[in-house]
Amino acid sequence: MGDLAQERRRHTLIARPEAQAHFLRCLDSEGGGPCVLFLSAPGGTGKTVALRLFEALAHERGVATAWLDARDVPADARAAEQRFAEALADLADARRGVVFVDTFEAHQSLERIYRDRILPMAPKTVRVVLASRHSPELRWRSD
Repeated sequence: MGDLAQERRRHTLIARPEAQAHFLRCLDSEGGGPCVLFLSAPGGTGKTVALRLFEALAHERGVATAWLDARDVPADARAAEQRFAEALADLADARRGVVFVDTFEAHQSLERIYRDRILPMAPKTVRVVLASRHSPELRWRSD
């Protein structure tokens, strides 16, 4: 019984089947605009593991990936913009790409700057996944 409960918890918290489905739709979308997936959940529920799973799904489809951990970047607009540009540069030779931004709560104060200035830097062929302990502000959810 314990194994079943543990597997169910792992499947729900780490595998996140619904989030995987959203990620694959975002990854496979051919739309003209950017695709940003915001994954939010409490600390310790496997967001980073879920991002690694998403990375494996991207690689299975031949999609290049780059990582940005917000803990490693000062919560400063210029520093965040520069690091995001570096992640995009890592994908410059790829036909399609995904930038994973982990621990986005460390840049929560920069949400508006990400929305208005940083994320629009991504070309149409690049998808972005943000993972945070906090839910996005309403403007993210309605866009």
